[in-house]
Amino acid sequence: MRKYRHSCKIELHFDTEHEADTVYRSLEVDVKERLSERGCASISRKGAAVEIVVEAQDISALRALLNSYLRAALVVVNTLSLLSSSEVQRKDNKK
Repeated sequence: MRKYRHSCKIELHFDTEHEADTVYRSLEVDVKERLSERGCASISRKGAAVEIVVEAQDISALRALLNSYLRAALVVVNTLSLLSSSEVQRKDNKK
């Protein structure tokens, strides 16, 4: 990664490794595509945690990139939650 003036590291901890892996694989696509010319990010996963490191030329770019990755992670988590609850409802309806 290139040296930028500003950086931030965020660790997201999940209940299961499956959740962490799903978030990691979803965000990995955006990290590889590089969302901005003014900054970059890297992502890694260890067990049930995902680490996102964002670097940017200025605070505005850093904030924008952080918001993008966190919003994307939230979408994945909410989707997993909806899928899980609809699966539970289907099982209950079969009883």
